[in-house]
Amino acid sequence: MTKSGKAKDQTMKISHDSYAEPTIGMIEASKKFPVTVERDAPLEEAITIMLLNDFSQLPIIQHTRKVKGMISWKSIGKRIGCKNQYVRDMMDDAESVEILFDDTPLVDAVRVIARKEVALIRSRNDGEITGLVDTSDITDQFMMLADPFFLIGAIENYIRHMLERIPFDLVLKALCNNRSRDIDDLNNLSFGDYIRILEVPSNWEILKLRLSKKLFVSKLDKVRIIRNKIMHFRAAELPDEEILLLRNFLNVLKNHTNSCN
Repeated sequence: MTKSGKAKDQTMKISHDSYAEPTIGMIEASKKFPVTVERDAPLEEAITIMLLNDFSQLPIIQHTRKVKGMISWKSIGKRIGCKNQYVRDMMDDAESVEILFDDTPLVDAVRVIARKEVALIRSRNDGEITGLVDTSDITDQFMMLADPFFLIGAIENYIRHMLERIPFDLVLKALCNNRSRDIDDLNNLSFGDYIRILEVPSNWEILKLRLSKKLFVSKLDKVRIIRNKIMHFRAAELPDEEILLLRNFLNVLKNHTNSCN
């Protein structure tokens, strides 16, 4: 993206769109109490539960808080010659089970789960185990995010390219009442900033889009809301019509940006 070279010495502070750092508690699996097995249950019971549910592991949990251990295909394989055939004989002990609080930053949790393959999630509020997240859950979540994430990225690139036609001092003027962070480049703008810039009639006139400013800005605000869902790892909440909205808006940007070049 070509950076605007206009009024580079004019810096100011503007506000972010509302945003909180994603946590492991935003992953759907972290909110579903896992299927468990008793430590004194026969090994066949654990194996049957895992096979019927396509699980790789089962935690052993007492009263939703106390983790006693974890039995998995890996732990069974390590003890394959064991004569005793109970869960307690085949499970890994509690010390080897990774437990993360639900407010653990997602980027940190992903590293842990990639290394350990699975982690139990504990509520910071009441200390109860709330879920189990493994590598497949992380993969599913990122796959769910991929399509809308790339659409949002493409929309943002076209919007920034469009705003390059507006003198940078006018960009700063449109944002003069928002002073919470420095800006000296279009790449520092948020979706809320794009809306404030385009709402200024004189800025809209510069673009010569031959579109309704009111309808365009309204749709861009809906894109902003969808973007925030994605950044909060709530892509599972996106209905098909919101994905279609992103695609249609991107097509409008492509057609009008290209026609004005």
